[in-house]
Amino acid sequence: MKRLTVRDKNGKAHMTCNYPCADYGNCNIDDCQGFKAIQELAKYEDTRLISEEIQELKERNTAKKIAKRKFVRNLDGRLVYIMGNCPSCRWIDIKSCATDFCPCCGQPLKWEDE
Repeated sequence: MKRLTVRDKNGKAHMTCNYPCADYGNCNIDDCQGFKAIQELAKYEDTRLISEEIQELKERNTAKKIAKRKFVRNLDGRLVYIMGNCPSCRWIDIKSCATDFCPCCGQPLKWEDE
């Protein structure tokens, strides 16, 4: 991805469009929406990730409902724990009392219904 911003020696971001800006290098206007947008774009570009990679990370960090849930109860019928499979990598027999993350792929797990 080609950067649309460049940082000056003070770390301030500027556009790389070569547009003749009268205030180039003096962008201290806190209420300028264009300046704020350039700063946010520069933060995004600093990650060196493309939007698809960011979306993938967001999805990977969102808890997913456990697959093939089994409710394990004691002799009195009270729930002891829930057992199930990871919805991402299909790791089997994860116990709700043990973890909220898949021990294989790290996927956050959602044990309860919404």
